[in-house]
Amino acid sequence: MNDINKFYILLPLAILFLFPSTTLAKQISFLVIDADTCLVNKAIKGLRLPDNIKVRFFTYHDITSDSSAREFIDASEVIICDVMQGELGRYLIEDVNIRSKDIYAVRGSRNDEALKRQGIIFDPDIQEYFSNLCVANIQNLICRVAHKELDSSIAYEEARKLPRLGIYHAGADAVFTSLEEYLHWYGNRKEYIKDAPWIGMMLFSSSLVEGQKEKVDYLIKTLEDEGFNVVPAFGRDFDILTSLFMDKNQQARVDLVLAFSLKFYSALNDDVRRALINLNVPVFNAINLYSNTIDEWRGDPTGIPPMDVVWTVANPEISGLIESSALTGKVRQLDQETGKVLFVHRPIKENIELLIPRLKMWVQLKKKENKNKRVAILYYNHGQGKQNVGASYLNVFKSLELILQRMKKRGYRVAMDKDLSEDAIKDLVLKYGRNIGSWAPGELDKMLEGKKAIRLPVKTYQKWFSGLPGDFRKNVIKQWGEAEGSTIMIKNGEFIIPAVILGNVLIMPEPARGWGDDPVKLYHDPTLYPHHQYIAAYLWLKHVFHADAMIHLGTHATHEWLPGKQAGLSPSCPPEVLITDIPNIYPYIVDDVGEGIQAKRRGRGVIIDHLIPAVREAGLYHEYSQLYDMINSYNRAVSLGSRTAGGKLGKIEDLVTDMGLLNDLGITEFDDSVLEEIEHYLLEIRENLMPYGMHTFGISPGGEALQDMVKAISKRNSQANE
Repeated sequence: MNDINKFYILLPLAILFLFPSTTLAKQISFLVIDADTCLVNKAIKGLRLPDNIKVRFFTYHDITSDSSAREFIDASEVIICDVMQGELGRYLIEDVNIRSKDIYAVRGSRNDEALKRQGIIFDPDIQEYFSNLCVANIQNLICRVAHKELDSSIAYEEARKLPRLGIYHAGADAVFTSLEEYLHWYGNRKEYIKDAPWIGMMLFSSSLVEGQKEKVDYLIKTLEDEGFNVVPAFGRDFDILTSLFMDKNQQARVDLVLAFSLKFYSALNDDVRRALINLNVPVFNAINLYSNTIDEWRGDPTGIPPMDVVWTVANPEISGLIESSALTGKVRQLDQETGKVLFVHRPIKENIELLIPRLKMWVQLKKKENKNKRVAILYYNHGQGKQNVGASYLNVFKSLELILQRMKKRGYRVAMDKDLSEDAIKDLVLKYGRNIGSWAPGELDKMLEGKKAIRLPVKTYQKWFSGLPGDFRKNVIKQWGEAEGSTIMIKNGEFIIPAVILGNVLIMPEPARGWGDDPVKLYHDPTLYPHHQYIAAYLWLKHVFHADAMIHLGTHATHEWLPGKQAGLSPSCPPEVLITDIPNIYPYIVDDVGEGIQAKRRGRGVIIDHLIPAVREAGLYHEYSQLYDMINSYNRAVSLGSRTAGGKLGKIEDLVTDMGLLNDLGITEFDDSVLEEIEHYLLEIRENLMPYGMHTFGISPGGEALQDMVKAISKRNSQANE
């Protein structure tokens, strides 16, 4: 072998010996959700690994938008992945040769078994680090994986165990593990207010790591500045509710709860359901925006994306959480040293400012004596006129009678010249409590003669209007013009608000939404802003009547169908503008779930379901019953070979024609082949359910109506008797 050949053989060996970090370079990719970028970034920057081991982290956005990220992942020997974000798991399976790599899952997914079959490792020891999020544990997680898969000389420490249940406060040096300890510490602070309401916060422990806890600190301080004492707790939902928010006698230690958790566990869990029932205080659904940044949410007409709604809004609703509010979210932040985009969490200050007065009103509603509470009851008079007061399958006037009588017995100040009877209430409503179209000025004059309607000077309204969000005012004026030019329910420079004041209780129609030839089609119009008189009526409830609560009686209002975001509303969304800070109690028919959801999510409605009317099977009557019998008679004649069959068929044709059934069923030619279709149609009618009139709120069905309803339910539900 000549010297030149020896040189080329020895050269690679020399390079390998002299530059091992170059020739034996190893790569670890850490795939994380946006919320953990700040923490993981700090952990990686502080790592002390051999020079030949490179660690980088990526979000799903990095992967889909940056080819260098995908190249680094493809070249990595080891991947650590938070498969809780489904997109990350799918990316690994569909776009990465995972059989050639060691992949560790740091959390669970929707389908761990499927990921395990693909070779992804679910190591409890590795996951323990991620279950106790802090910089040191992330660093030791990476070191332990590197020790196991790349270099056994790399040292690591066991996971530091953080408290599973505790109370956090920025002003304390450590986490409290019992409420008694916390209350002792809290009572010695200058911020403590004796006899002030206590608000419990339910937090995910992950919200208290670096890059996230600043939003929690801001919310705690703001609540304290506004006169609340605060218990910010983290841990399992059930443990927080029972160990920290209730005493040993299962009495509530807090007046309200603001729940950032209660998103994955719900009242479908028996323990959680019992705990919430025993706690028996309002629980508000506090939302941390997940997919969108705060700025993206502000500009998005949808608000919270539909997939996020499932767990941030819908699941908490099962537990009875109310008033879903987006209070915190993520913002982009650039790490100047690494160039990486990080996501830190910040408060949505405008929404917190909107919610706090509502929290105060709920506390006030709980503590104020009934005799001093002022309550507005709104009913529906959608199409202006005397005949259009109503709600879906609800006897409005009889329900008002019972509600007012019950309120009077409970100490509310309900004043009325006449007896609180259905007829008396109906008389007052039809005279003084209905919307009047601009095409009937004589009717408005007649109402004003009774001197019961509310007259609100346009100038007073303009002062209120000027304090509303700018975007809202701009759209109202664009569509309806200036207030002084309004033509709806206005007289001599005053808005007319039809209402009947009965002491501390007011009954009034919700303002009409649509005007013109076809107002009904405007009820759900997602672009039409409320007109000035509509706005004036709601603002009057706040500024003049000083309502402690409002009741939207029956299905359904138009308030929750006004323009704005679909979920996670902002202060400039019309439903938020008009509801102000008044608690909204909403009796709603139990079978209209879809529209009831709108009332919850967009109208801040606390839904009180009411029954549908009692029902019975409709049966067949008159000519329908006669026709059914004639078809049965014909079928018997045919089966017996009777010569009368032809005559019977002719009589059936005559009756069917007279009834117009051929047109109804789209039958162009009559013969015995269409009898089966006609018979099925009659059977469908017979099996349909027919209501026993209207339901009265607060009265359960009885007697024959109850028996028929039970029979109908049992017949259609095989599990009804279990």
